[in-house]
Amino acid sequence: MFMAGSLAFAACFNFWAAVYAIARAASFAAAPRYVFGDLRAWGFVTLAIAILQFGAAAGLLAGSQRARWLGAGLALLNGFGQISGLPGYPLWFLAVTAVDMVVLFGLAIYGARVSSWPGAPRGVVTQRK
Repeated sequence: MFMAGSLAFAACFNFWAAVYAIARAASFAAAPRYVFGDLRAWGFVTLAIAILQFGAAAGLLAGSQRARWLGAGLALLNGFGQISGLPGYPLWFLAVTAVDMVVLFGLAIYGARVSSWPGAPRGVVTQRK
């Protein structure tokens, strides 16, 4: 449940950043140069990622393993995507990237098997073979 909430929190960050980028794209005098598209196009890409993250968070609450991997992939994709906004708003995008990396780490260990051998400390995670 915590990772679903964290993923929804990251989706909220992305949603508001996307709305701001779409609404204010024309007001930037010195718009950054992108490989393709402009700030408005990247706003729509970020909005799509946010909507998919909300869906993955709902899937995590339902217990779906596909939602777990979708959420991890979206967090990684968004973490890389936030690098493009680093020159304009460094503190905002570093905070969003940090949340994405925490979500990615949490979803990577979510659902791991707990060791059942006698004498094992409680909660020891074993590697899957």
